[in-house]
Amino acid sequence: MKTASYKFKQAELYTICRFILDTISTPELLSRFGSFKAKYTPGYITTRQAEVDAAEDIPDEENRNAVHEVKRVQLLALNDNALRLFKLLERYIAEVVPPAEQKANLEAAGSTFYSDASDADFDSTIQLLNNMVNYTTANQSLLEQGGLNMPATYLPALQTLQTDYETLHEQYLGSEAGASVATEQKITANNNLFNSIVRSINADAQALFVAPDEEALRKLFTVEHQLYLVRGAGVAGIRFAVSDAATNLPIMGATAAIPAQGYTATTDEQGRVIKLQLAAGSYVVEVSKAGYNTYTATVQVEVGTVKRLDVKLTAL
Repeated sequence: MKTASYKFKQAELYTICRFILDTISTPELLSRFGSFKAKYTPGYITTRQAEVDAAEDIPDEENRNAVHEVKRVQLLALNDNALRLFKLLERYIAEVVPPAEQKANLEAAGSTFYSDASDADFDSTIQLLNNMVNYTTANQSLLEQGGLNMPATYLPALQTLQTDYETLHEQYLGSEAGASVATEQKITANNNLFNSIVRSINADAQALFVAPDEEALRKLFTVEHQLYLVRGAGVAGIRFAVSDAATNLPIMGATAAIPAQGYTATTDEQGRVIKLQLAAGSYVVEVSKAGYNTYTATVQVEVGTVKRLDVKLTAL
């Protein structure tokens, strides 16, 4: 199992990465970094910012576990239905099978799997349903007794339940496996950010800003100081994600504004733009685009966090 390369919170990692990229993207600093290594260009900044967005968009463990848990709850509901149908089958068998033969018939119908199925052993429930379908199919005429015992609707309902249960069980197992894979992906993406942005750019800054009067810049590019800004002084911001309400497609060129800050910016091809270094507090934001209704909202920004604002614009 992969582990994180950094010793602070995941949300702090994203904020620090954005702070570093936002800081070096200023013309003066980008020029200094570019003279040191030619890779430091506006395109480099854009690429790294997209990597931060992509890593943050990978579902958190809580989200993945939620999907898995939903599937489990749905399986439990079907499990209860399987147990209920078995109890009905018991009564149909009791009506037409002599007492001395009932135990053998019930076992053929799946009774040996009933106890474990009652304890939510999903594999046992699959076996129970399989036996119930096979037994009922083979003995349908006997059980129905010319319409006086088991109804004709019982077997189709049982077969539908079997199909639904097996399908959902596969999804449940897939969500469990997928959660493990996605966790690995999240950790890998976060570690890549830490290495390519935090470690690398901070190390370059230490080599670049060596003059005695550049001590403040050297300090700015240290994890300790960046964590202080995130946790104490409060590097915070708003991340806008703008899309069409009808199509859910990102809207490029929309204007995101925070009037009280005198801030305006336009979204990229992914419909995104970010404003960092806001003080904690409440802000009125506006998002507009020709051909769409203007979106206005009040956003609460907390210390050391980047608030994600998903904006859906409706066409005029």
